Amino acid sequence: MKWEEKVGESHRKIFLISYLPLRKKFFRTFGDLKRIQLALDVTAVFRPKQTDVAHAFQDQIDDLKVIQARSSSEINDFKDRLASKSIVIVFRPPHTSEFLRKLIPSLREAGHKVVLLENKRMIRLKAGIVADVKFFLRPVYYRYFKSKLKVPTPRPEVDLLLTNDSSACAEAFCAFKVKRVGRVKHMDAFPEGGEPSKRTRAGYGVMVDANLPFHPEHIRYAADLNVKRYFDQLKRAMVAYMQQYGLHHLEFSRHPNSDGRELDYLNWQPISQFKTHELAGSAERIISTGSDASGLAPQLGVPGHILVLPEITSPSWVERQRKAAESFGAGVLEYRALEGLVETDSPERLRSRLRSATWNRFYAADAPDASQVVASWARSID
Repeated sequence: MKWEEKVGESHRKIFLISYLPLRKKFFRTFGDLKRIQLALDVTAVFRPKQTDVAHAFQDQIDDLKVIQARSSSEINDFKDRLASKSIVIVFRPPHTSEFLRKLIPSLREAGHKVVLLENKRMIRLKAGIVADVKFFLRPVYYRYFKSKLKVPTPRPEVDLLLTNDSSACAEAFCAFKVKRVGRVKHMDAFPEGGEPSKRTRAGYGVMVDANLPFHPEHIRYAADLNVKRYFDQLKRAMVAYMQQYGLHHLEFSRHPNSDGRELDYLNWQPISQFKTHELAGSAERIISTGSDASGLAPQLGVPGHILVLPEITSPSWVERQRKAAESFGAGVLEYRALEGLVETDSPERLRSRLRSATWNRFYAADAPDASQVVASWARSID
């Protein structure tokens, strides 16, 4: 019997150390968060810039007991709170952190098992044919990458690495000695929904908003943005999109971290929040202003576009949107006042189809939740 198939309950308690803010976005596909006895958020210590904007996020996890560490000594104190022979999951560890390289051996020497959770990964591909070739030759490419990565030695040993795609974890394999690998869903994975034609509603679309200009991580792109002009043109672009693709319903899905300020400018119906995945699951087409949720289209097998407003938004934001479209295999729609809506890049071209297939596999929607894999593995080592 494989360790993934073990049944029964383990006596080991599960604890979490997170190097990113504890947001629902990051743990949506984790599974049963109640399995975690206690979580330690070390973002303020190692990634203070993330902490500076964390207060603005609307999707903080509120059903988990969390300690906010403000110093390295508080992290050491956390070790004293661990139950005997616990499992410690480390989410998004900085691979070259000297502190972590000392913490992991100390945890294992105390009888604990250490698990790395690396399901918040991106496919680092640049535009062009070379990027597509790199994907198909990823095992070779990442071996080369590992040979160039400068990581201190010796490498700490970890008991289990959880990831949606091991070939995207070259840094982890280079920095740590990994005993076992478990495949889990990507944090943005969409549940399997069958053939698009069997679940989509004809004439139904969804606009996934990136929350420009109010998102705390996007403020730098909106320094000179005329907010009223932006939303006026966004509305005209959505109307043109519905006409161009024969949609009778286009729902505006607000960003999960939106505080509602866009509602003062955008006169549109219907509008919803916290329902993006549900809406996308029945959409015939998906359009986005550059949100991470742009990856829903390739997973669901429906056409996806990213909407660009080059007359209104900054060149740096437009470039960011184009890179997102290239990465996700989405098409690009540009809207200008005189020309109207023009498709400058199609999601139907061969390279976009290859990218969509890449992302569909990368998200690992068919894999189990992280909590399930950890539970099965824990039973196998008892």
